[in-house]
Amino acid sequence: MTDDFVNAPLDDWEVDALRSRATGNPKLELAMTVLIDTGLRISEFADLQPRDCYWDRSIIVVRGKKGRNGIAKLRQVPLTDASKRELQAWFLGHDKVGYDTSWWYRCLVKLAKDTGITRKFHPHVCRHTFAVRALRRGVDIRSVQQALGHATLGTTELYLRYVEGASAKAFKDAGW
Repeated sequence: MTDDFVNAPLDDWEVDALRSRATGNPKLELAMTVLIDTGLRISEFADLQPRDCYWDRSIIVVRGKKGRNGIAKLRQVPLTDASKRELQAWFLGHDKVGYDTSWWYRCLVKLAKDTGITRKFHPHVCRHTFAVRALRRGVDIRSVQQALGHATLGTTELYLRYVEGASAKAFKDAGW
C-alpha cells in the first residue's frame, strides 16, 4: 500500500454514499456490506458458500491466497450483524455468492462512479477501509492482521498511517 489517493481508505461519507446508492439492489447491498465489514478480497467474497459461514459463532472461514506450498491458507473472519443478515438472505436463494471477480469489479466501479466518488476506485480499497475502520475503533492490530490473512505484522502496520493517535490511544487504554 502506498500513500497515493487510490489506495487510501474510503472516507465515512464515501462508505455511507456507496451503501445508500446500493440500497434496493440485493447484489450491491451484499457486496458493499460484506466487503467493507469483513475486509475480504473480491475473489474470496465471490467464492463464499454457506458452508463457509458459522452463523452461531458469527464467523466465516475464508480460503485465502495460496502459500508457497500451493495450499490455500484458511482464516476466520468475524461477521458483523449486518453482514450476517445480508449473507443469510443471499444464501436462501443461492449456493454461493457467485459471479466472477471481473463482473464484481465492473459493478462496484460503476457504483462508485454513480455515487459521485471522483477518485479512481478499486474494490480492493474496501479491504483497506475495513482495516482502518477496525483500527480506529480500537481493534488490536494483531486481530486485524489475522482477519486480513497477512503473513507479517509489518503489512498490517501500513494501515496505521491512517489512524491518528493510535499509539497514544494504546498507551492510554493500557493505563499508562
